Amino acid sequence: MIPVYAYSVIGIRIGIDNYNHPEENPENPEVYKDNFAVSVVVPLSYYTFNKVRRDKSLYYVVKNYNNLYPEEKLPVYSEEKLPDSKPPYTWSGGVSFGFQSEKTPVSLLNGYLLFRLNEHQEIFTGFGTILFGGSLFTGYKHYLNDFSKPSPYMSISYHGGSYFDSGSELTGIFPSLGYSKPISEETIKNILFFIDVVPKYGFLNFGIGYVFMQKNTMRDFEGKKGFLAPFLNLSFPFN
Repeated sequence: MIPVYAYSVIGIRIGIDNYNHPEENPENPEVYKDNFAVSVVVPLSYYTFNKVRRDKSLYYVVKNYNNLYPEEKLPVYSEEKLPDSKPPYTWSGGVSFGFQSEKTPVSLLNGYLLFRLNEHQEIFTGFGTILFGGSLFTGYKHYLNDFSKPSPYMSISYHGGSYFDSGSELTGIFPSLGYSKPISEETIKNILFFIDVVPKYGFLNFGIGYVFMQKNTMRDFEGKKGFLAPFLNLSFPFN
């Protein structure tokens, strides 16, 4: 990871220089946004790839050890089998609705697919929509506690969308801090009283993030380089 971190630091340094001296790049004065984006995406992708590979290897080491040494044939130096573990990654999906989202701002309803690395980490991708327009997103989320328990978390996503009849576009990086609270089936029934069949469990998410805009043709954000994006939504996994 050292060369990757070094690459990231160099990219951030170049981005800061380009931001402070836009006159040096008259053809593309906002090139610093690309520098910052690459400096975040490259090390995050490299770390995630190796994390998945490492956890997968550990899972099969434990599985093979337990198959090789059943309890009646344990080595004399071992008192018990290694604890069984679940596969280090699982796929799932879900939907969320509410005022914006930690996955993408400017949205009321999201559909997502996530790749759960373990109880604390997940990668997600999907789409978000409002009444007029929508966006695509992909990102990473890290829970401080087990995701199935009340937990603070941080997330970062890259999103791009087109909105309203004018086709206004917004593309940017969206880091955020939030809190996830599991809700029971009874609570969901009280909220979704108009639906006969409700999910067995869900999550209440709230927090705030900041959008670093890379491309923006939306009238409300004209001339701005970013904006705060609070969110409050309900999320319901498919499984």
